[in-house]
Amino acid sequence: MSPHSVWKFLFAVLVVGCATPYQVGVRAYSLADYPAAAEAFQHVDTQPLSAADRARVTLYTGLTYLALGDTHLAVGYLTLARLTREHDPTLFEPVDARRLESAWTALGLMPGDAPVVARH
Repeated sequence: MSPHSVWKFLFAVLVVGCATPYQVGVRAYSLADYPAAAEAFQHVDTQPLSAADRARVTLYTGLTYLALGDTHLAVGYLTLARLTREHDPTLFEPVDARRLESAWTALGLMPGDAPVVARH
């Protein structure tokens, strides 16, 4: 992690107030600040989240990496999001389920394709 990204993350936390990394990440994603979103989502593992919020973090982390052009990481997170959705579709709001399908298609995969376990 570069010193610049640490300062940017800390600044985002201060601007949002007492926001958690999850809240900072979602806010940064909604503002299309994908580098800040990626930075914030890296810190989410340390906080307790509901199953729905954990599923949303997985989805938005994948969407963030897709927006940043890192398809390797995007595929990993989006695959996990698809597996989560297949296990419990109620964890995703309809808008997030559509985002997941759109991202899947953007990766050149069809909605009915199985999640990617390993790619060579």
